[in-house]
Amino acid sequence: MNINEAKQQVISACHELVGKGLVARTWGNVSCRIDDTHMALTPSGVSYERLNNDNIVVIDIDTLQYEGSVKPSSEKRIHAAVYRHFPEAGFVVHTHQTYATMVSVAGYKELTQRRKDAKSFDVALASYGLPGTKKLSSAVEDALGRGRDILMERHGVLTWGATQDEAIERALRLEELCRGFVDEVVSTGSTTGKQSVVELVETTKPVFIPAMLDDFAQIAGFRMQPGVLPPAKVPGDEEAIRILAEKNTLAYKYAACFGKVKGLPFIDVALMRFVYLKKYSKRY
Repeated sequence: MNINEAKQQVISACHELVGKGLVARTWGNVSCRIDDTHMALTPSGVSYERLNNDNIVVIDIDTLQYEGSVKPSSEKRIHAAVYRHFPEAGFVVHTHQTYATMVSVAGYKELTQRRKDAKSFDVALASYGLPGTKKLSSAVEDALGRGRDILMERHGVLTWGATQDEAIERALRLEELCRGFVDEVVSTGSTTGKQSVVELVETTKPVFIPAMLDDFAQIAGFRMQPGVLPPAKVPGDEEAIRILAEKNTLAYKYAACFGKVKGLPFIDVALMRFVYLKKYSKRY
């Protein structure tokens, strides 16, 4: 595939992911294999509306080196890992889709045990690591040895395919699978069926809901009041805050069914929030 073709496919996929509700703001990233040694990848901190051929970055799959002044996505390691592990992979998408991300917080084991289609779908869980770090990429590489589609704990999803359509279709199928499982858990109330999710939340009456997910931590910080949107510190963040606050609240209520309502570590939230305010948001 020539470079411009690959870049156009990346841009097209990003717009499709936004349209299908699999990403918000600039979270998530997309890549397309150009040849055996290079991939085209979305840039860091650029809104999907501003993408063009000039800011899609060409990266060496083995060395992660690139030319030019545009910085590639911080998740370049996980994309390169897919292409190294699977020669047949031609396209990779990393999303922050709602229901699959919720299952990454709690219930992965129960999902694979209770839903037969999960086993055939070949889903693995990558342990938590800060976004863009070697710890996260190492966890993803380990998970790629155990499954094809990856739930990244408290973060998002990684899927791939031979083509753009296949990669996105797998993300959509995973979301459908996880939504069915979440609805099943919430409708019965808990993993034991003793208490409804509404009763759980009403019983605990949380004064604050902690940051359960890393995208929420970046844009809003440590916690939120139930039903109250955190203030936007960066102009233009209002809609993204609404989307992510809703997702964070859903994750909290769902995780309560498993007794896992502990938020992200304080130091991790502080670091993600600092980086977002000082660096990442400036490039939006």
